[in-house]
Amino acid sequence: MSHAARRYTRLISLHGKQRQWPQALELLASMSQQRLPRDVVAYNATISACSKSSWLAALGLFAEMRCFGIEADTTTYNSTISACARGQQWHIAMLVLETMRSSSIRMDTITYSSLIGACTGQQWRCTVDLLTEMRRCRLVANNVTYSAAIGVFGKANQWEHAMRLFFDMGVAGVQADRITCNALITACEKGKQWTLALWLFEEMRRSKLVADVITYSSLISACEKGKHWTGALHLLRESQRSSIQADTVTFNASISACEKQKQWETALDLFEEMRVLGIAADTVTYNATISALEKGGQWERALQMLQLMEDAGVERNCITFSAAISACEKGKRWASAVNLLCVMKEAGVQGNTIAYYAAMSACEACHQWDVASVLLQEMLDGSVEDVTRVRVPYVHRYQAGSSLDCFKHVVLATLLRQMTSDPAPFTYVDTHAGGGIYDFASPEALLLRRFEGGILRLQARAAEHSHVAGPIEEYLATLRKCNELLHGSDSDSDLRYYLGSPALAQQWLRPQDKAVLFEKAAAVHAELRHSLGLLDPQTGFTALEVHNVDSYRWLTQKSATGPAFFEGRGLVLIDPPYDSYDSYTAWNLFVLKHLRERWPSSSIALWYPCRDAREHSSFLNRVRSLQLGDVLVAEMSVAASSEALESSGMLLVNPPPDMEPQLASVLPNLAGMLSPPPGTCVTTSLQWLSE
Repeated sequence: MSHAARRYTRLISLHGKQRQWPQALELLASMSQQRLPRDVVAYNATISACSKSSWLAALGLFAEMRCFGIEADTTTYNSTISACARGQQWHIAMLVLETMRSSSIRMDTITYSSLIGACTGQQWRCTVDLLTEMRRCRLVANNVTYSAAIGVFGKANQWEHAMRLFFDMGVAGVQADRITCNALITACEKGKQWTLALWLFEEMRRSKLVADVITYSSLISACEKGKHWTGALHLLRESQRSSIQADTVTFNASISACEKQKQWETALDLFEEMRVLGIAADTVTYNATISALEKGGQWERALQMLQLMEDAGVERNCITFSAAISACEKGKRWASAVNLLCVMKEAGVQGNTIAYYAAMSACEACHQWDVASVLLQEMLDGSVEDVTRVRVPYVHRYQAGSSLDCFKHVVLATLLRQMTSDPAPFTYVDTHAGGGIYDFASPEALLLRRFEGGILRLQARAAEHSHVAGPIEEYLATLRKCNELLHGSDSDSDLRYYLGSPALAQQWLRPQDKAVLFEKAAAVHAELRHSLGLLDPQTGFTALEVHNVDSYRWLTQKSATGPAFFEGRGLVLIDPPYDSYDSYTAWNLFVLKHLRERWPSSSIALWYPCRDAREHSSFLNRVRSLQLGDVLVAEMSVAASSEALESSGMLLVNPPPDMEPQLASVLPNLAGMLSPPPGTCVTTSLQWLSE
């Protein structure tokens, strides 16, 4: 290479160090104009200059070399792969690797480190393969390799792999640096391993590694995920004492930690501290602060914060408005909640189900049922994102077989008995089917042992009673038969499995009948399908549909169901989870009204909890105002000396003929068998809901 060419190459490298890649490209082009030879060294310097800022330019130079017949070396490939890694172009990096292998170019530690750096969390298994291949090639991993791999494992929420790699470093004699430790702490933070993250921080101190703002931000975020707000605050103050300039990310994590533990005053203090220090608050800052105020019941302050956000010109998103609407919900400010939905739409922010449910809940709390119904219809008609699928599914095993479960299922058995007394076919619909079968030996069932005061007591008392009502007798016989099938015993004392409503209904349905079951939670849906496959109804019934969708939307949206579905006789059970019943109230009433209009020949059974007199009265008044026709209300209350009142009801809309006299006989019989111990009183009631 001539002296002039070497000078150009040095200048290209200098521009690369200063991240001035366009100037580096111009110099390479100038070499051609001045007829200076552009060899692999010049191209390598230019690709390296581009790799930090423009993967496309680096890839273009790599292709240009091949066109001009300039043979690439290991450095060429390493720089090109590194550029793809920085540009998050994993697939292109792998294509460059294939070219490298086909050209028999030697791969070194830098090659593998760059390839691992190109991997995303989704490619964590590829990272494992690359590390294995390195060992097979007897290449020694360095800090860059380990840091890149730990970073990939962190993104994939594979904190165990990250920790294993950290210990491998020690065995290999590679000293972890701050970058490696930061990557590992971040992996623990994403994996919600806050105690492990703090242990790593202590290891950094022992190794005399100086923490930076990334270290503290990750540690504070780990404490936030671990609901350890005092630890987060301590770390923030420690970083400030260490003269580390806390940034927006650090404060955001600290405010979020306070928000998770309802420490709204501290969250507000931190927000004010950011303003005093001149640290810019972003969308995350405002969202976390508004959410903290919402959890603290500070709806007025939440609305003030929302106004501050608008005045500051900070972008508001769906999370912002959802938190503010939820604050209004807690303050029972239904008009403010509805107004915020309008403001959200005017701001061009797409709403989601959380925002709408919060507004509807605020309306329900203030008895604005018609407004809640309008919002629900608006949600159905619009393209509102359904985010409720991310909720943790309700685990019914805790309550399976309880006295209130017995009440609900005895009423269901009575309904099924009446429906099947008519030879005409009917369709059974279960909107919240659950898991189907519940094992009393499961840890959840054994924790509260509700089945002992429910189905086991009923079974024992029925054996002693001289008179057991027909539906109760058939209900118990069905449970015994299925337990014999599942457990291999016909002994009354061996009742181990409890049938949920879909499994119970399956035993009554005939060849001419049909069942349509809904379970939204994917894991519970799989459990339901498995459970139903274990039971043979021995009635010839086969017409079964099990849907993993939202039953409310399926039943109310015309596009999802043809008119034929709403023809003939039907029995619909609406039995939403108790733990989040409030979020279903508007839906329940909406579906009741919809089904009465679309499917007037169907009978509908809606289960509901009775928690306080005011709420109970308001609910029944709302049902009365819907003008649904004949509505029979059956309720049962369990008052025990050791427990608070437990009470629930079944709303029977357009019940089958003779349901009232049937239940008038069945319910007192059930109450008598469920309340033998001293201090326990079970009462039932039955009445028509007059319009």
